[in-house]
Amino acid sequence: MDSEVLQNTDADPVAGVQRVLAAASNHNLRSLRALLHIHSASVQDPETGATPLHAAIAGAGPSNKKKEAYRVPNGDHVNGEVQGEEDPKKAAVDTVKLLLQNGAIWNDLDKNGETPGYLALRLGLTDLYNLMVDAGVRAEILLSRLDEYEQLKDDDDGENPGLEAPVHPVVNASSPAPDTTQIEATEDSANPPPIEDPQPNQPTYLSSSLSFHPDRILDSSSNSVMMSWETNLMSRTASLLAPTHGLRILNIGHGMGIIDSHFQSTSPRTHHIVEAHPSVLARMREQEWHEKPNVVIHEGRWQDVLPKLIESEDGGEPNLFDAVYFDTFAEPYSALRTFFEDFVIGLLDEGGRWGFFNGLGADRQICYDVYAKVVELDLFEAGFEVEWTRVDVPDLEAGGEWEGVRRPYFKIREYRLPELRTPNFDYSNNYVIQPIEDYGTEAICLQTLILVNDHQRRIDVLLAILDQELKRGSPTDPASRVWRQEMANLKRKALEWDDELREFELRIWRRGMKFSWNNSSQKPRVVVTAEDPDFDPTTLQHWREEGFEVSYLPFTASRKAYIQQLHHLADPLELAFGEAAEVVLETALKPMPKLCALVAYYPDCLPTPGAGYPPSLRVTAEPGFAEHDLDQFDKVAAGLAWTRSLELVRKGFEVEVDLEGIWEDHTRHEFAGKDAAATMTTMAKEPYVNHIPTMTGGVGYRELLRFYRDYFIPGNPPSLKMKLISRTIGTDRVVDEMVMSFRHTQEVPWILPGVAPTNKFIEFALVAIVCIRGGKLYHEHIYWDQATVLVQAGLLDPNLSGKGFKRLPVVDGAGARKVLDESSEPSNELIPGWGKVMSKPS
Repeated sequence: MDSEVLQNTDADPVAGVQRVLAAASNHNLRSLRALLHIHSASVQDPETGATPLHAAIAGAGPSNKKKEAYRVPNGDHVNGEVQGEEDPKKAAVDTVKLLLQNGAIWNDLDKNGETPGYLALRLGLTDLYNLMVDAGVRAEILLSRLDEYEQLKDDDDGENPGLEAPVHPVVNASSPAPDTTQIEATEDSANPPPIEDPQPNQPTYLSSSLSFHPDRILDSSSNSVMMSWETNLMSRTASLLAPTHGLRILNIGHGMGIIDSHFQSTSPRTHHIVEAHPSVLARMREQEWHEKPNVVIHEGRWQDVLPKLIESEDGGEPNLFDAVYFDTFAEPYSALRTFFEDFVIGLLDEGGRWGFFNGLGADRQICYDVYAKVVELDLFEAGFEVEWTRVDVPDLEAGGEWEGVRRPYFKIREYRLPELRTPNFDYSNNYVIQPIEDYGTEAICLQTLILVNDHQRRIDVLLAILDQELKRGSPTDPASRVWRQEMANLKRKALEWDDELREFELRIWRRGMKFSWNNSSQKPRVVVTAEDPDFDPTTLQHWREEGFEVSYLPFTASRKAYIQQLHHLADPLELAFGEAAEVVLETALKPMPKLCALVAYYPDCLPTPGAGYPPSLRVTAEPGFAEHDLDQFDKVAAGLAWTRSLELVRKGFEVEVDLEGIWEDHTRHEFAGKDAAATMTTMAKEPYVNHIPTMTGGVGYRELLRFYRDYFIPGNPPSLKMKLISRTIGTDRVVDEMVMSFRHTQEVPWILPGVAPTNKFIEFALVAIVCIRGGKLYHEHIYWDQATVLVQAGLLDPNLSGKGFKRLPVVDGAGARKVLDESSEPSNELIPGWGKVMSKPS
């Protein structure tokens, strides 16, 4: 059967497409698997635009509705190839899953403008509809993590549908999976009118002229910026965010002023409004909003205004609010995501509430449902839980609301009003405790993949969540049995997912976290914080030399204001000193999603072991040891701390430095090029070199240049050879173990200074410890056994005896030879009596 199918398909591609559609419609898994080896899972019928997903879903509909619901191939098209299934519902689900696993596109449109998901919704096929929603969630999460969010879109020309969201008067977002058994599908929501004009973007919007009407604001292209039908939604939102009088309120996006009027009715203590459009600002002046009680208007884009609000221009405490609302126009979803990831934590006071207009994807039910889950996951990742209040929306089309409006932006009959708060974390083990009734296991796994780096801990988190849900019911009730089965499935899937998820995880963490330095020309950011107004400039400069953007945050304001500033830091690594280190360590006990690493120097006290930090830490230097401008500065301790800190920073930012290449360039200029000036270009501004046995080299640029030019390079004999035995590379050091040899035919100032040529062959082991800072050599410590050199040069007699010894405990070139080959020379020959008396067996 399968070979015949494949053979006939190869002969007639059009017939092959029909066979794929027929196999999908009839839920013939055996034939469909064979056909998908040579056909895409997203082929389309040339007449109807049907995809195999459309066909599979239509084939699951009631028999009396099949033909009127959708024209699909029947058994006659494939010579009666119909697979008998005892459970047609399961067969349809398995068929849809097979297609999705083979790359079927969840939101492909047919020529009627229907997605497979809407078709399932219209036919009342709840299970299949939920499968399509879950497929959309997975696709959007992948897109958002591997690149910037590509938003759901009505693609009216049928090409690449569903990757951008239709424009509506705001950036909006999320909600939980709907109870699809209660959704009433309408033909209008399935077939939006064709739109030829491009969607507006923020620069275009801000430069356009606006027209103000009693029930709407329109831009110059008749796109609706805001409409009065939203009044009920705004009233409900204002009551939720500001339930009492006298609160501190911030609203981003004034529009028609509907929600701001509701906020004013609560007599707010402060009422800040951010608005960017010149025409709206002019109308606000006409309506005397500037004169209203406690109103402060900020003119400009919120991206420019909010940092100043948080940081407080006058240096005082930052502005904090009890209620924050976000409602902008012509911005992508990524703008809202940036707002709640980077700004809300710095704006909202403890116990405050915030919200946003939730209309993303609201021209299609499935897009609305997909983005509901996607954004809920993003909110959770940013540290927020969301609850939804369902609000009925009238039939806006029947009420004539869209007359004169180019693009209807809300076609769903139910609005989900968000209420946002901080989630419940169990800090004792860092497990995220979150009910997951609205999610499938796969969606939760993707979320945990983002939250937890280690695979086993991802699984542990899920098991902890499921176990918590299990404890809610009795062991015998149906819900408990479902959770137990889910736990068993999860353990089984853990083995199957391991390799695939580990690879995916690396991509997520390298690109999906979207550190600001990784998505632009910016450098990775290090924030140094301490309790003094100024900080040691030498330490700051060292970090800049390593390629980091460095800023200093003084702990001079109140503790509460300082903690708010810490939460607002975007994508940093923090270096905290003294009293500030204590506060940072305590603050970091709770999630700081943008903090990739933390280094604390001599905090006043350490968190308790129960807080998750090590139970004991040894302090080996006095507070202040790492600051060059303090009396307590300890160069050795500071150097060790610097290396450990730098290692953590580079791991946090995934920064790799080619230390070996820098060292190789330096030695090439020294020994092959014999160029002192070129050698110095590989070194820091103030380097030093110390050949420990002879104390030759130099400190500082001028002295070291003279040493290389006049003594080191011309003083190396032509016979000089170096053999590398081993190389160890650390965070900021390269350690080379070598054997060096030469015939002493000229004075070698750095090894035998002041010694005339002896024509002796000299061979010895040498160790070079090279420190690299900011991509340049900072210093070299070179060690060798000078006694070995002196013996071979004839300047030291090893047989010299004296009181208490018969010969000097030194060796000649045998020491170097034993490094090259451990069996070439016997051991312990200098120990008296070693060769005469064998040791007793133990």
